[in-house]
Amino acid sequence: MGNELEELKGRLSSYVDKKHDEMVELYSKLIRIPSENPPGDVTEIASFIKEYIEGHGLKVEAYETAKGRINLVSEIKGGREGPHLVLNGHMDVVPVGDRSRWDFPPFCGEVRGGKMLGRGSSDMKGGLAGLIAAFVAFPDLGIELPGTLTFTATPDEETGGHYGARWLVEEKGIRGDACLLGEPTDLDKIWLGEKGLLWLTFKARGKPAHGSMPVLGENAIVKITEIVSLMRKELEMKGVEPPSIVAEDIRIGRELLSEMAEKMGYPQRAEEAGKLLDHISINVGVIKGGTKVNIVPEACSVEIDLRLPFGITPADVERRVKSLLKESGLSDVEYEVPVSSEPNYTPSRERIVKILSDNVKRELGITPRPYFSTGGTDGRFFRMRGVPAVHYGMGSLIQAHAYNETAPVEDLIKEIKVYTATILDFMYS
Repeated sequence: MGNELEELKGRLSSYVDKKHDEMVELYSKLIRIPSENPPGDVTEIASFIKEYIEGHGLKVEAYETAKGRINLVSEIKGGREGPHLVLNGHMDVVPVGDRSRWDFPPFCGEVRGGKMLGRGSSDMKGGLAGLIAAFVAFPDLGIELPGTLTFTATPDEETGGHYGARWLVEEKGIRGDACLLGEPTDLDKIWLGEKGLLWLTFKARGKPAHGSMPVLGENAIVKITEIVSLMRKELEMKGVEPPSIVAEDIRIGRELLSEMAEKMGYPQRAEEAGKLLDHISINVGVIKGGTKVNIVPEACSVEIDLRLPFGITPADVERRVKSLLKESGLSDVEYEVPVSSEPNYTPSRERIVKILSDNVKRELGITPRPYFSTGGTDGRFFRMRGVPAVHYGMGSLIQAHAYNETAPVEDLIKEIKVYTATILDFMYS
């Protein structure tokens, strides 16, 4: 089988080279279709992708889980029972922001100086284009796979994934034996996992009074400032010992985060950035309270975003928060948990990780390093159901969500060759 696999990889590599211009054009067209989220309507881009894949003789199902939130699913099923690999990419991008700060139209999809320009060029329409191109390569060449290859495109990764990957995994039941996602990793890293998430909303009640007589009132804003101070003092940058199975990968991941901070122009924050992987981070995102400067506020709320490292869970932190409120005499302050997710990762010993790593070495001549995200992705929904999920794709996290977003256009071709070779090895090994 070894010689046959090498012959198939050679055919696929030649195919990718031959289709170079078509694949770059696919990438460009994806960028030229705006899919900002919010508002999150991906109708136009989903229609384009569906038509493109169907043009290669494959059936595509579209599922609208909320208005404008469309999931695409296409399947290549082999002639016999075998491994099932899921390819996943998201169609939405973050808003462009202040257009005056762009040096080029944010949805131009032009190639200049060897780079693709536009919102989503790094996150993640380059990865999405690569997954689509790799997927259709097999029917184009008449290569029959011994297992099942499923392509999925989701609508709302940038706003939590509730109508996208979560629905696909939990409601549609798409899981597979492994999942390969195309988030930007500079092609020299394999993204294995991500920190957990705990959003807390605290609501304090007070008693109004005239601002000149504050002693007669009860200030809800003061209660909230006490909460913020307490949370930061007791939880912010608290270190957590990672599980032994992932400890070495976390160590390498810390180095990568520090390097990234330096590349972004923050060398003085490099060490602190690296610590984010095994420490709790806190962001006080929203505070609302008061009606007028000369009235003692009777209501105030704050929304706090905690990111949790491997080795601690949202339930662990919530128990600590309850204790802190009680110990500090703030038990009358109510709180809610609008969003939470467990820290999650795919161990580097998993077959999909090894196969992907081997093909990165083979195709690009580099040894990819393990990376972990401080934010959340669609990958967590697969991992939560026991499906090993890894991210690998063109583009850079430094460019993601930034003004003047770009990515090296030739990395698209490199990525597709890695994808097709990885698919073959996963199916046949």
